[in-house]
Amino acid sequence: STLMRSSAASDVYKRQMKLAMIAIYNDPQYKALDCHMVITVHDELIMEVPEDHIKEGADLLVNTMKRVGHSLIDLPMSVDAEVNDYWYGENLADEYLEEE
Repeated sequence: STLMRSSAASDVYKRQMKLAMIAIYNDPQYKALDCHMVITVHDELIMEVPEDHIKEGADLLVNTMKRVGHSLIDLPMSVDAEVNDYWYGENLADEYLEEE
């Protein structure tokens, strides 16, 4: 039973990541904000976003991931965005993603 649940979750995760990358690539909003996918690491999408578009880019990415995930399993998805000066650096989300 454990193996089956683990395999099913892994399959959904892989499909979600693939569909999210396709959605990001095809969405003109990402191009307008000059947001670029750099790499995927496990369950993360690493994006490069100009500093003046961080809030909009993070919101767009979170909404894309939630929409894609919900379309696969019809359940709400929990998605977080972090902002770093470099990969796996200090999380700067509070500085850039504060509610206005």
